[in-house]
Amino acid sequence: MKILIVTDTFIPEINGAAIAIDRIARELSKRHDVLIVCPEYPGYNDNNNTTTQSNKNLRIARIPSCAFPFYKTMRFALFNPRNITNIVTEFSPDVIHIHTPLSLGIFFAVKKWQCKKIITFHTLVNEQLEDFSPSKIVGKTIKEAVMDKLVWRLLLKFHNYADI
Repeated sequence: MKILIVTDTFIPEINGAAIAIDRIARELSKRHDVLIVCPEYPGYNDNNNTTTQSNKNLRIARIPSCAFPFYKTMRFALFNPRNITNIVTEFSPDVIHIHTPLSLGIFFAVKKWQCKKIITFHTLVNEQLEDFSPSKIVGKTIKEAVMDKLVWRLLLKFHNYADI
Protein backbone atom coordinates (compact mmCIF):
# COMPACT_ATOMS: atom_id res chain seq x y z
CA MET A 1 0.00 0.00 0.00
CA LYS A 2 1.17 3.57 -0.68
CA ILE A 3 0.61 5.92 2.24
CA LEU A 4 1.12 9.66 1.98
CA ILE A 5 1.58 11.36 5.35
CA VAL A 6 0.91 15.10 5.53
CA THR A 7 2.08 17.19 8.45
CA ASP A 8 2.85 20.81 9.24
CA THR A 9 5.26 19.69 11.98
CA PHE A 10 8.00 17.11 11.65
CA ILE A 11 11.56 16.27 12.60
CA PRO A 12 13.77 18.18 13.45
CA GLU A 13 11.03 20.04 15.36
CA ILE A 14 10.60 18.41 18.74
CA ASN A 15 7.02 18.03 19.91
CA GLY A 16 4.63 15.16 20.54
CA ALA A 17 3.04 15.21 17.09
CA ALA A 18 6.37 15.33 15.21
CA ILE A 19 7.78 12.43 17.22
CA ALA A 20 4.57 10.37 16.89
CA ILE A 21 4.45 10.96 13.12
CA ASP A 22 8.10 9.92 12.78
CA ARG A 23 7.40 6.68 14.67
CA ILE A 24 4.20 5.98 12.74
CA ALA A 25 5.99 6.52 9.42
CA ARG A 26 8.89 4.25 10.39
CA GLU A 27 6.53 1.46 11.43
CA LEU A 28 4.30 1.78 8.37
CA SER A 29 7.34 1.78 6.08
CA LYS A 30 8.24 -1.72 7.26
CA ARG A 31 5.35 -3.04 5.16
CA HIS A 32 4.27 -0.12 2.97
CA ASP A 33 5.64 2.63 0.73
CA VAL A 34 5.47 5.90 2.73
CA LEU A 35 5.97 9.49 1.60
CA ILE A 36 5.90 12.31 4.14
CA VAL A 37 5.03 15.82 2.94
CA CYS A 38 6.18 18.38 5.49
CA PRO A 39 7.82 21.81 5.81
CA GLU A 40 11.53 22.30 5.30
CA TYR A 41 13.60 23.47 8.23
CA PRO A 42 16.62 25.71 7.54
CA GLY A 43 19.90 23.86 7.99
CA TYR A 44 18.25 20.44 8.37
CA ASN A 45 19.08 17.77 5.81
CA ASP A 46 17.14 14.51 5.60
CA ASN A 47 20.22 12.85 4.04
CA ASN A 48 21.77 12.92 7.52
CA ASN A 49 18.71 11.17 9.01
CA THR A 50 19.62 7.53 9.68
CA THR A 51 15.96 6.48 9.51
CA THR A 52 15.54 7.61 5.91
CA GLN A 53 19.05 6.55 4.87
CA SER A 54 18.43 2.94 5.85
CA ASN A 55 14.82 2.73 4.67
CA LYS A 56 14.04 2.74 0.95
CA ASN A 57 10.27 2.59 1.68
CA LEU A 58 10.28 5.93 3.49
CA ARG A 59 10.76 9.19 1.62
CA ILE A 60 10.32 12.82 2.64
CA ALA A 61 9.19 15.72 0.43
CA ARG A 62 10.09 19.01 2.11
CA ILE A 63 8.03 22.09 1.20
CA PRO A 64 9.47 25.64 1.39
CA SER A 65 8.43 27.27 4.65
CA CYS A 66 8.81 30.25 6.95
CA ALA A 67 8.73 30.61 10.73
CA PHE A 68 5.54 31.60 12.51
CA PRO A 69 5.90 35.23 13.62
CA PHE A 70 5.26 34.46 17.29
CA TYR A 71 6.56 30.90 17.48
CA LYS A 72 9.92 30.78 15.70
CA THR A 73 10.54 27.03 15.98
CA MET A 74 7.30 26.17 14.18
CA ARG A 75 7.20 26.35 10.38
CA PHE A 76 4.42 27.45 8.03
CA ALA A 77 4.54 25.77 4.60
CA LEU A 78 4.60 28.11 1.61
CA PHE A 79 3.57 25.71 -1.10
CA ASN A 80 2.62 25.83 -4.71
CA PRO A 81 -0.60 23.79 -5.20
CA ARG A 82 0.60 22.64 -8.62
CA ASN A 83 3.84 21.26 -7.16
CA ILE A 84 1.93 19.48 -4.39
CA THR A 85 -0.47 18.02 -6.94
CA ASN A 86 2.51 16.76 -8.96
CA ILE A 87 4.00 15.11 -5.85
CA VAL A 88 0.70 13.35 -5.10
CA THR A 89 0.10 12.35 -8.71
CA GLU A 90 3.60 10.90 -9.03
CA PHE A 91 3.34 9.00 -5.74
CA SER A 92 -0.26 7.87 -6.42
CA PRO A 93 -1.20 7.08 -2.81
CA ASP A 94 -3.86 4.64 -1.70
CA VAL A 95 -4.32 6.63 1.50
CA ILE A 96 -3.54 10.18 2.59
CA HIS A 97 -3.02 10.47 6.35
CA ILE A 98 -3.27 14.12 7.50
CA HIS A 99 -1.85 14.96 10.91
CA THR A 100 -2.19 18.73 11.33
CA PRO A 101 -4.90 21.35 10.64
CA LEU A 102 -2.58 24.07 9.31
CA SER A 103 -1.64 25.09 5.76
CA LEU A 104 -0.61 21.68 4.39
CA GLY A 105 -3.27 19.83 6.38
CA ILE A 106 -6.07 22.12 5.20
CA PHE A 107 -4.94 21.94 1.55
CA PHE A 108 -4.84 18.15 1.60
CA ALA A 109 -8.14 17.87 3.48
CA VAL A 110 -10.22 20.07 1.16
CA LYS A 111 -8.69 18.80 -2.10
CA LYS A 112 -10.61 15.98 -3.75
CA TRP A 113 -8.00 13.26 -4.15
CA GLN A 114 -8.80 9.87 -5.64
CA CYS A 115 -8.03 7.98 -2.44
CA LYS A 116 -9.13 7.69 1.17
CA LYS A 117 -8.27 10.46 3.61
CA ILE A 118 -7.55 9.83 7.27
CA ILE A 119 -7.09 12.66 9.76
CA THR A 120 -5.47 12.15 13.15
CA PHE A 121 -6.22 14.59 15.96
CA HIS A 122 -2.96 15.14 17.87
CA THR A 123 -3.37 18.44 19.67
CA LEU A 124 -6.04 20.31 21.59
CA VAL A 125 -5.58 23.44 19.52
CA ASN A 126 -7.79 25.54 21.76
CA GLU A 127 -5.37 24.91 24.65
CA GLN A 128 -2.49 26.26 22.55
CA LEU A 129 -4.28 29.47 21.58
CA GLU A 130 -2.35 31.37 24.23
CA ASP A 131 0.75 31.19 22.00
CA PHE A 132 -1.03 32.68 18.98
CA SER A 133 -3.94 34.65 20.42
CA PRO A 134 -4.43 38.38 19.81
CA SER A 135 -4.64 38.81 23.59
CA LYS A 136 -0.96 37.89 23.84
CA ILE A 137 -0.01 40.02 20.85
CA VAL A 138 -1.95 43.23 21.55
CA GLY A 139 -2.66 42.84 25.24
CA LYS A 140 -6.46 42.49 24.96
CA THR A 141 -8.49 39.78 26.64
CA ILE A 142 -10.70 37.50 24.57
CA LYS A 143 -13.44 35.43 26.10
CA GLU A 144 -12.16 31.87 26.20
CA ALA A 145 -15.61 30.43 25.61
CA VAL A 146 -16.01 32.32 22.33
CA MET A 147 -12.57 31.30 21.10
CA ASP A 148 -13.08 27.69 22.15
CA LYS A 149 -16.38 27.55 20.30
CA LEU A 150 -14.86 29.04 17.15
CA VAL A 151 -11.83 26.72 17.26
CA TRP A 152 -14.00 23.64 17.80
CA ARG A 153 -16.23 24.63 14.86
CA LEU A 154 -13.21 25.04 12.60
CA LEU A 155 -11.68 21.75 13.78
CA LEU A 156 -14.96 19.92 13.23
CA LYS A 157 -15.25 21.34 9.71
CA PHE A 158 -11.63 20.33 8.97
CA HIS A 159 -12.06 16.77 10.28
CA ASN A 160 -15.32 16.30 8.39
CA TYR A 161 -13.31 16.34 5.14
CA ALA A 162 -11.84 12.96 6.10
CA ASP A 163 -13.18 9.49 5.34
CA ILE A 164 -11.85 8.36 8.73
